[in-house]
Amino acid sequence: MTLDLSTFAWIHTLISLVPLVAGIVVVANLIKSEDNPAWTMLFFVTAIATNVTGFGFPFHQFLPSHGVAIISLVVLFAALAGRYLLRLQGHGRWIYVVGIVAGLYFDYFVLIAQAFNKVNVLRAMAPTQSEPPFRHRAGRTPPGLSHHRLCRREGLPARQFRARGCLRRQRWTMAATGPPPGGP
Repeated sequence: MTLDLSTFAWIHTLISLVPLVAGIVVVANLIKSEDNPAWTMLFFVTAIATNVTGFGFPFHQFLPSHGVAIISLVVLFAALAGRYLLRLQGHGRWIYVVGIVAGLYFDYFVLIAQAFNKVNVLRAMAPTQSEPPFRHRAGRTPPGLSHHRLCRREGLPARQFRARGCLRRQRWTMAATGPPPGGP
């Protein structure tokens, strides 16, 4: 069974909206030091599917979207390793958190780029995607993704943010993993 390009584009678009919603829920749970494995798995599966299906469109040269997808896949697989292989122990915790936030940011960035490419009003504001309206929107993170918010929750000034320093202070662990190896 083969899909025509229009149907494939609609499926890809619908799949790509799911990790945006799931990722915001996962990041909100990170900020609250909560864990929801179902939302996390939904984010991973749909974010990876979005990146992989993006390569299914016909192309004749390497495009910026391919570069973003490759980087996003590397980041997502690192986050998967931090969560499921390293079980959020040691470096696994910050790798997971940074990977989730970066993976969601890449999806958000592609959403903005596609909106400026496909929506006529936005395309008129930034036809080459190098104009200030595009740079202003694409450079901003969606609500709740700011590393400042992760650190503010722990009472750290944003100027003192360092990924490992802030994320070590997060007090959440995976409920399913049980006690860390070598003790309760």
